[in-house]
Amino acid sequence: MWKIALLLAIGCICVASQATTRATTRAPRGSDVCRRLNDRCLRNQDRLGTTNDVTQIYNSNCRRSQANWRDISRCDLARATCQLTIVRCGTLSCDNVRRALQSGPTRRPTRRTPPTPRTPRTPTPRTPRPTRTPRPTRTPRPTRTPPTPRTPTPRTPRPTRTPRPTRTPPTPRTPTPRTPRPTRTPRPTRTPRPTPTPRTPRPRTTRRPTSTVASE
Repeated sequence: MWKIALLLAIGCICVASQATTRATTRAPRGSDVCRRLNDRCLRNQDRLGTTNDVTQIYNSNCRRSQANWRDISRCDLARATCQLTIVRCGTLSCDNVRRALQSGPTRRPTRRTPPTPRTPRTPTPRTPRPTRTPRPTRTPRPTRTPPTPRTPTPRTPRPTRTPRPTRTPPTPRTPTPRTPRPTRTPRPTRTPRPTPTPRTPRPRTTRRPTSTVASE
């Protein structure tokens, strides 16, 4: 097993070394091409000029996106384009072009246009602040006079109460002997009434009226 692992490790090392040698052999070729193009552009820079329409448009676009963008020349843009397309295979963005130019300076410095002198700013006179009116001095408060001590009025002694006379206990009442009531004599018994005899009814006689008798 360890032999197989050793063979695999050796094979991996060989493959990695071949990949690094290929990368190192390709990089100088691309960098050599970019260096030759840059030398040719610098030789023709005095005759063709440092800028053209492409560089002006590219600088204006990058200046809009990045406030601290520094204008590049025609040869700088060509060198950055060569490095990004052949060596690095990157896009022509503003950040990538700046990194490509910082990796290797050009042999011949580009002519820079003198910066336009800045117009001095006229300082506007400051309006003086209004003077503060001093605060009126506070009049000291009058010192409070201590209150006069109150003279304690002597209290009149209360009159001594006369002791109430002691109540004499009431004399006990002697109970009067009650005279016994006289005994009542019993009432005589009533004799029953005799039963009434029934009355015989009298025969009624018819009487003539007196008026008729007188007329006769």
